[in-house]
Amino acid sequence: TLEMTREAGKKAERRFETVLAYQDTEKARVEVELRSEIEAEKVKLQQSRSEMAGLRTRQAEVLKVQGASAVSGAARQLLFMETMKNPHKKSSMSWRGADYTKGVAAP
Repeated sequence: TLEMTREAGKKAERRFETVLAYQDTEKARVEVELRSEIEAEKVKLQQSRSEMAGLRTRQAEVLKVQGASAVSGAARQLLFMETMKNPHKKSSMSWRGADYTKGVAAP
């Protein structure tokens, strides 16, 4: 019976070692899988950041153009109003001298 107890103890120890080895293998597999998922998410995040930076640049360009357009529209309106107030007076602003792309009228 002592011999049988020793055999049972050795079998239990081998099973325990097998379970530990399996757990270590499974743990390593899960770690590798999670690391690859994390790397993939980092790549996606970097791409999203690049896309957002591109969109912000484009938005800034559009706003700049819209702003210049609004300013030039305001300059045209100001010139029109000045002309309407004094139609016979020479305007301090001229149509030819106005630089509407910059939104600033030449005197």
